[in-house]
Amino acid sequence: MIAALSPADINYDETLSTLRYADRAKQIVCKAVVNEDANAKLIRELKEEVQRLRELLRMEGIEIGEGKSQEKCSFLNNWHLLYQHILSRLD
Repeated sequence: MIAALSPADINYDETLSTLRYADRAKQIVCKAVVNEDANAKLIRELKEEVQRLRELLRMEGIEIGEGKSQEKCSFLNNWHLLYQHILSRLD
């Protein structure tokens, strides 16, 4: 912000007022916030958590995908555990 001041003593009050205004304007802090629907935010957070949990399963050597019947059973059990975890976070 640029404040125009006058060195003349006749403009003392106006100069003082301008300095006060400039100081107050300098104190203003803007924080940008993204407008996001609460449901959309929850869905986004849950998708991020699902992705994180998939990565944890992958790191443990549990592949999520289609395959033999035993792998499908394991896949369904993993999803069931993931679903229970997500539901517990909603409570």
